[in-house]
Amino acid sequence: MTDIVKALLLLAILLFLDSCHDSYSDLGNDYVYTNRVIAKVEKYNQYKTLDIVIWDQVLNYSYSEKYIIAYQIPDLGELWESCRGHHTETEKDSIDEQARLMNTIHHCFWIICKQSNKIFGPMKKSVFIEKCKEIGVDVQFDSNREKSFL
Repeated sequence: MTDIVKALLLLAILLFLDSCHDSYSDLGNDYVYTNRVIAKVEKYNQYKTLDIVIWDQVLNYSYSEKYIIAYQIPDLGELWESCRGHHTETEKDSIDEQARLMNTIHHCFWIICKQSNKIFGPMKKSVFIEKCKEIGVDVQFDSNREKSFL
């Protein structure tokens, strides 16, 4: 094999292996993007857990020092499955209400204010645009990120 063929073969293998792993991004203030969700890292003693803030399927996101924005087409199966976990009845009611709203909207938009941990969403795109103007969100979506999911 020539060196060029070997290099191309190695590159193809590396790209294949990389595509097998879900991406992970540190969004600041203990927020992360991983496995198509946005979560908050919670620290309990020496242990760390991920509390999901925006459920599967986050298709696009962006962030700045103050805000995280996300676009999601929800996978309600994942959300319903989480309800069977260790949640209080009040939490289950809240998750149930959120799931109904996401199912109604279908293309959901979210804003997270990182300093206050306040979450706006799910919202329709028109409401999202207005809310961004209202609170001064200075972030735009990266259209290339969304294309990688299609």
